[in-house]
Amino acid sequence: MAPRRLDDAGSPTMTTTTTTTMIAVPTSCAALCTQLAELAQRIDDELTQTGSGAAIDYGAVEQRIADALGMSSGGCTRRSWRASTLMCRRSGCGATSIAASAGSRATTTRSRGTVRVMRTVYRKTELNGDTLDPVSVRAGVVADGWLPHTARAMAHLLAQGTSREAEATGRELARLPYSRSSFERVGHEVGTLYRRAQPRIEEALIQAYAVPADARSVSISIDRVALPMEEPIEAPPAPVDPPWVAAALATAPPPTPQVQAVLDEIELAESRREDKVARNFRMAYAATVTLHDAEGDALHTIRYGRMPKGDVRGLCRGLVRDVTAMRLTDGATEFETLYAQHLATPLGSDVVSLIDFWHAAEYLGAAARVFEIKRKVGPGQFRRWRHALKHDDGAAAQIVEQLEQSGLDKVTLDGVRPVEAAIRYFRARLPRMEYAAARRQGLPIGSGNVEATCKSLVTVRMKRPGARWKHTTGDEVLQLRALQLSDRWAPAVQRAIKPLAKSVQIVDGLGLRAAANTNHRAAPIASSRGARAAA
Repeated sequence: MAPRRLDDAGSPTMTTTTTTTMIAVPTSCAALCTQLAELAQRIDDELTQTGSGAAIDYGAVEQRIADALGMSSGGCTRRSWRASTLMCRRSGCGATSIAASAGSRATTTRSRGTVRVMRTVYRKTELNGDTLDPVSVRAGVVADGWLPHTARAMAHLLAQGTSREAEATGRELARLPYSRSSFERVGHEVGTLYRRAQPRIEEALIQAYAVPADARSVSISIDRVALPMEEPIEAPPAPVDPPWVAAALATAPPPTPQVQAVLDEIELAESRREDKVARNFRMAYAATVTLHDAEGDALHTIRYGRMPKGDVRGLCRGLVRDVTAMRLTDGATEFETLYAQHLATPLGSDVVSLIDFWHAAEYLGAAARVFEIKRKVGPGQFRRWRHALKHDDGAAAQIVEQLEQSGLDKVTLDGVRPVEAAIRYFRARLPRMEYAAARRQGLPIGSGNVEATCKSLVTVRMKRPGARWKHTTGDEVLQLRALQLSDRWAPAVQRAIKPLAKSVQIVDGLGLRAAANTNHRAAPIASSRGARAAA
C-alpha cells in the first residue's frame, strides 16, 4: 500500500513507490512487455491524479484505463494473428494450382475496434482466382473480417433495436464502435447463417433442452399479427396506339433535333426512375411452446415467428417436435384449419384442446352489458358468468342456454348484436370450454403467452413508425429476435457460426487440404462476398 501524505494545501495525496518484478515470458511475446509496462505506468498516473480529495470525473478515468487496456488487447490480437500467419507460411506451398501472394495488410474487426495485421493469402493461379486467407478460415471470421464474438454481439443489438440504436448503444458502452451500416451488414450476415442451418440447429436445441423438474404440461399456441411489408407497385400496362395512330407515326417525317433532344431526355428520365414501392400490412405468424407447472403457471416459453407468406407448415411441424402437448387458440377458423392439417395427427388424440378463456370472456362481457341495460339481471352479471365458467363443470352450456332464453339476441349495441355473437361463438366451441376440468388438472386456460409474443417478437421491434420490411431481411431479424426471447441465443448463434472455423494445412507438393477436424469438411477457397452471396 502506498504511503499517504498532505500537500501544501492540506489535502491528502498518494506517494507511489516503484517495484521491479522479473517475469519470464516467451520470446514470441517479448514485444508485449513494453506495452504492459506502459499500461502499468498509465494506470499509476491515473491513480496518482485521483489520490487527492478533489472531485474527479471517474467515468473519464475509467474510460482512459479501458482505452489503455484496449490498446494492449489489440497488441495481443495482432501478435496472435501474426503467429498464425507464420505457422501457415512455414508449412510451405509447393502446389502449382495455388500460389502465395505477397504479404497483404488485412483488417480484423473485434469488439474494441479494428486491428491491422500483415498476413499471407493464397490465390488460385488461374486468372482472377479466389483467394484463401488461412488464418481467417481457421478463426471462422464472419463476412469481411469480423471475429465471431464481435459479429454475434452486433447481431444481438440489431435484433433488439434499429441499427441507429445499436450504434448509439455501442458508442455509449465504449464497445463495438462501428457505424449503423456495419451493424446492419454484420447482423444480417449472422441471420443468414442461422436461417441456412435453422432446421439442424432447432433439432439440436430441442435434443439438448433440459425440461424443468416441476414441469407438468406443455401448451402450444399460434396467433397472427400485422406486419408492414415493402412491396413493389406494378406499373400499369403501356397503352397501345390504335392502328391509325401507328400508321400516321410510321409515315410522319423524323422529328427536328430540338424535339428529338426532348424525347431523349424524357426516355432517359424514365429509365432512371426507381421502381415505386408500397407499404402494405400483411399477417405474420407467432407461435409458442410453453411449459407449465402443476398450477398451470408458465415456467419457460420457446417462441417462433414466420413472415407473411412464410413456411407455416414448417412452423407447425416445429411446434410438435418431441412434445406431448395441449393446444390453446382463440377459436379463429384459420387456426382450426392449421390444426387439422398439420397438428392433429402428430399430436394424437390425447391432446387437451381449449379455447382461450379470455377470448370467451370478451363475448360474455359484451352480452352481460346488454343484460344489464335491459334490466334482465342486476349489476355484476359478467363477474358471475366468468366465475362460473372458470370453476363449474358444464357452465358454458348453461350460459348459452340462458343467453338463448333471454330473447335479447336481436338487440343491437354499438352496431353489433352482442348476445347473438356470444351464442354463435359458444355454440360452435362448447366441447373446448371445459375450463373447470382443465384447472383441476393444473392445465393453463389462457393463451397469454402467444399474445405477448405477438407484441414482444413483432410489434416492439418490427412495427416502428415508418418501418417496412422485405421478406428475407425481415425474416433474419425475426428469427434472431425469437432466439433472444426464448433464451436460446448463445447456443443457437454459436452453432450457426462455428462451422465457419475450419482447420487448414498447407503441405509441400499437395497444395491446400483440410486437416482432421470436428467438422470433417474441407476448407473452401473463400471469396470476400460473405455468406449471403454464397447462399
